[in-house]
Amino acid sequence: MRELNEHKINPGNDTLKITVLDEPGHGGANHAYDIEGGEAVPTHLRFQNGPINADGNGVNGITHEALLAVLCDRLRGFQSGLYACKANACALTHLEEAQHWLDVARDAESMPALIAVLEDLARRPPRGSGPATPCARIFFAIAPAATRPTVSRAELRPPPR
Repeated sequence: MRELNEHKINPGNDTLKITVLDEPGHGGANHAYDIEGGEAVPTHLRFQNGPINADGNGVNGITHEALLAVLCDRLRGFQSGLYACKANACALTHLEEAQHWLDVARDAESMPALIAVLEDLARRPPRGSGPATPCARIFFAIAPAATRPTVSRAELRPPPR
């Protein structure tokens, strides 16, 4: 077990103790944390440990996205009340940016599968559908530039017959 201290930036946070409870998993990250101290109710955070299947099976803890959603909700609340300030607005912006990049990372994980399907369609078009169509052009036209794979269009063209 080890203790985290980077949150200790003011007297309120100085009273909170964050303890990492487990060893890093296969991905290199820890999954279990305790937060206690002051008048706070001891809180146990258990993060996702292992992959989540495409059908949603395998969830065994909270995700980064879930925790970020809670933090964003709290900051939006402060911004609509008495504690609205530039620091909260900046923090909210950066948390929303973190949500965006986690979403981009998730989309990037599915890119190889999509490229494999497109390559297969280019190589072997469905029978009876006429000549091969450049399926990849549709993909490149609709995919956001930030999530496009580093595969050239020429690599996705159907082979000559």
